[in-house]
Amino acid sequence: WGTTFDPDDPQNPRGQLKLDPTPELSKQIKQCQTDIKEYMAKVLTKALLWSKQFFYDKANKADTLLARILKQRTAQKLIDKIATPDGSITEDPDKIAGVFQKYFTNLYDHDPH
Repeated sequence: WGTTFDPDDPQNPRGQLKLDPTPELSKQIKQCQTDIKEYMAKVLTKALLWSKQFFYDKANKADTLLARILKQRTAQKLIDKIATPDGSITEDPDKIAGVFQKYFTNLYDHDPH
């Protein structure tokens, strides 16, 4: 890519085509153009697949800072201890769920009698 291309240079096939237009040389130039297009298509396809994979891998994952914030918020919302109606404190998740179930059952149990 670092070299310059002079189409009028007799060393280049296009320059030769201008000096001596032959069907064979024209065919060679078209074949070279086709090869270049195929190569560029392969390079482009590979780059596109890489970028799709990269963004697929990164797009659905939370950033480290966001993950840390969400983890802190989740930890703040988590109830790890609760006082039972008899006054004891429990850390057992099943007992905590039971205390909440009893509380809300009593709260919403509207017996008209």
